[in-house]
Amino acid sequence: MPFSTGIHPYFTVANKQQLVFDLPSTQFQAKDDETIQTFSGQFDFEQDEIDVAFFNLSKSSAVVNDLSRKLKLTFEWDNRYSTLVFWTVKGKEFYCLEPWSSPRNALNTGKSLMSAKPGETIETFVKISADLG
Repeated sequence: MPFSTGIHPYFTVANKQQLVFDLPSTQFQAKDDETIQTFSGQFDFEQDEIDVAFFNLSKSSAVVNDLSRKLKLTFEWDNRYSTLVFWTVKGKEFYCLEPWSSPRNALNTGKSLMSAKPGETIETFVKISADLG
């Protein structure tokens, strides 16, 4: 059975301009756009929606610091996760950072799918740690 997995957690943020990102890739692709773009370390939060997928991940972790709350979130995942998605909507006090095991539309393209044989168990992990200070 081919499949992929990912998580879709929401994180509260009052001021997105106070977010500092340490992401494991400098290349991303926006949803419904074939163009590969370079990530400068900042997002343009004036856009109505940001929905981008990072690929060619250099490590299995990412960090987001919310300077206004002095909150550091650390994300870790196993090597089956090949894509990291960032999503937010203008005017809403949230963002999502989502490790995915396959890129968008993978069930149709077959790219980076995992496969389980009958009776087989496949385990993955995603860990999110929060530090104040």
